[in-house]
Amino acid sequence: MSFEIILYPDAIFDIQEGINYYKLVSNELGKKFLFQVNNTFSELRQFPFYEIRYDNVRMRKIKVFPYVIHFTVDEEKSIVNIYGIRFALQNPESSWFLKEEIESYKSAIEIENHGN
Repeated sequence: MSFEIILYPDAIFDIQEGINYYKLVSNELGKKFLFQVNNTFSELRQFPFYEIRYDNVRMRKIKVFPYVIHFTVDEEKSIVNIYGIRFALQNPESSWFLKEEIESYKSAIEIENHGN
């Protein structure tokens, strides 16, 4: 079974931010980052059932780069909803992991669930 990947706007923004950051170091590094993001998406299409970390949200690290994908799985519809791709080496107390960030993911999940 293959799952469909749905990228939310924050995730698209996060990918572009990562590409832009690594391009500042090297254009090739920006391309490698995108390549690894796409590889991780391919893995999630085949097996998205990683441990739930908070509020039904799962996390998967991107190989080689210190970024983590935050996503949920809709088993009935075979969909992986990707909400964000965040820099993983930040302090858990930092802005990306604050309650407001988690609340925004919850809001997106609630909107998604009401659409069923």
